[in-house]
Amino acid sequence: MYLKIAVMNNSGNVGKSMICDNLLKQRIPNAKVIKIETINSDGTTDETISAKNIKQVFEEIDSNDIAIIDVGASNIESFSDNLRKLNGAHEDIDYFFIPTTPKPKQQTDTINTINELQELGVEDEQLKIIFNFFDDNIPPQSLYNQIFNHQIAKDLNLDNADNIITITDNPCFDMIGELGYTFSEIANDERDFKSLIRSTDDKEERAHYSHLRSAQRLAKGFTKELDITFDKIMSSCNIKF
Repeated sequence: MYLKIAVMNNSGNVGKSMICDNLLKQRIPNAKVIKIETINSDGTTDETISAKNIKQVFEEIDSNDIAIIDVGASNIESFSDNLRKLNGAHEDIDYFFIPTTPKPKQQTDTINTINELQELGVEDEQLKIIFNFFDDNIPPQSLYNQIFNHQIAKDLNLDNADNIITITDNPCFDMIGELGYTFSEIANDERDFKSLIRSTDDKEERAHYSHLRSAQRLAKGFTKELDITFDKIMSSCNIKF
């Protein structure tokens, strides 16, 4: 199977790397995440490629059957310029996932990102918005009203609930970051924290294990949500593994 997915937005802080590393890579067999970034800003030591290095970018994309292209905010302009300059380069990418948030600026940048991709010739069926930091107490049409009131809502068939892909705002990442763990480490931690809490009389140790248990529970719950989100994305894209 051959599959190339670009995750991008003209805005930063929309959750691109979380979607690449924790949503897609963990569920797509043999997927390689290619980070298009001048410097790492996601706290990892993963290898990055600058978008200005056109040859290396597309060599890396072409050398992997299944590639998830994480386009960092510092390189989005160069990456988009390359797609414009290299006639037909956008055709090498099967889907473009555009994460967004409820913030007005991010919604505006999302619209601009999609308009630019449409102008390049990317088909509407290849464009998928991922509504990140979603509050399930508020209808998405209200929370992301700029997008739903724009022409792209019709272009991307967002009146069909199957195309409204959401990820809720979850406190687990803040908690995990404070504890010095990655999401995967916490989600896959099989330690019995209840027993560990009861095994010590030290209040600081108990507090530490208590925080780890809370983070683990949040991570496991979020993993289940990501399973549902992933299935919805694959269904919307008509991708089967």
